[in-house]
Amino acid sequence: MGSKAIYIYTRSGCDESQSLKEYLSADQIPYHEIDISHSNDLESELLGITGTNITPAIIVDKKSMFGKKKRAVFSGYVTNKSTINRVIH
Repeated sequence: MGSKAIYIYTRSGCDESQSLKEYLSADQIPYHEIDISHSNDLESELLGITGTNITPAIIVDKKSMFGKKKRAVFSGYVTNKSTINRVIH
């Protein structure tokens, strides 16, 4: 079986970011949070990955048991909720 890492780019005061964190925590899904609220460098990093500065952004890096890497990138939680659910479970 492969492994996966979930990274979420958030911003303080963003309701969707809070909803995403609550969802992941309720399902006991481990994730790494990157709060871009006070960092132009992190906001630029987000823009480079997603092409936008919309938060939350969800990055799911998967690695198969054969070492092949695959990345799924989502901007926004509410509009992508069902697809995110399929990718992380």
